[in-house]
Amino acid sequence: MIFITGASGFIGQHLLKALSPRYTVRALVRPDSPRKPVLMPQVQFIEGNVFDENLLENNLSGVKIVVHMAALLRKNNPEDIRRVNLEGTRLLVEAAKKNDVEYIVYLSSENALREDLKDEYAESKRAAEAIIRTFPQYLILRPCFIYGKGDNHGLGRLVSLIQNHKIVPLFGGLKTQTQPMYIDDFVQLILNAIERKIQGEFVIGGPQKVTLNEFLIKAANAQRKKPFFLTLPYLIFYLVAKVCDHLSPSFGWGTVQLENLYKSRTYPEISAHTFAIQPRDVDAGLKSWLGN
Repeated sequence: MIFITGASGFIGQHLLKALSPRYTVRALVRPDSPRKPVLMPQVQFIEGNVFDENLLENNLSGVKIVVHMAALLRKNNPEDIRRVNLEGTRLLVEAAKKNDVEYIVYLSSENALREDLKDEYAESKRAAEAIIRTFPQYLILRPCFIYGKGDNHGLGRLVSLIQNHKIVPLFGGLKTQTQPMYIDDFVQLILNAIERKIQGEFVIGGPQKVTLNEFLIKAANAQRKKPFFLTLPYLIFYLVAKVCDHLSPSFGWGTVQLENLYKSRTYPEISAHTFAIQPRDVDAGLKSWLGN
């Protein structure tokens, strides 16, 4: 049996669909989640939170594998981020040890490697990784960007600009690259990891390095749309981010996130060799998602 946290999230929903034909799954979903779970064969949904110690201990009985994806992002209150991302991870690992769970897969972030990134989300992920390392058999995955159907953060938010606007801003002077991976490929990577019980810590990047501007242009091509791309100078984005820092922190965008975009985020692509998959390049992934 597999126990999953973050089951109602973007990645969680895709993973559940892939797991349900193969495994018996207990899926933890927040009672206040805007995404309601869809009934699936062999999946038992449990409403609750990762900081509910009794719930975790009771529902990990008989579980052999845990996939921990629950996390709060930057737009949330810093104390809540620490409570879920850090304290929730600690309680989950303790409950897993008490119930003789064999293997934990933890979905972290490549931001956990960024010591220069001083925000609560990255720091909570770094600290949570240290807790995961106390478990005998574990796998830490640090994806760069995952994109696809159901993504309403990150790259998905940028793609929505193309879908809903005729004028799309580009980031002036942006030359740094990232390595996006299509959601179906990432889910297959997790499935292969579970089947083989792969252990260790890996940054997960797609096979192609692109700037965010290049990604936006490719997303427009995949939809056969021709918006007017308006390149704005860094100063404009910086001023907007500065305003968001003070007036709208719940938006999840500010100077920390802007500076992160302008720093290199490329890594050796190891998924094909280690996890036995052949991830799609960006054009193929976008066509699978957005193509008609």
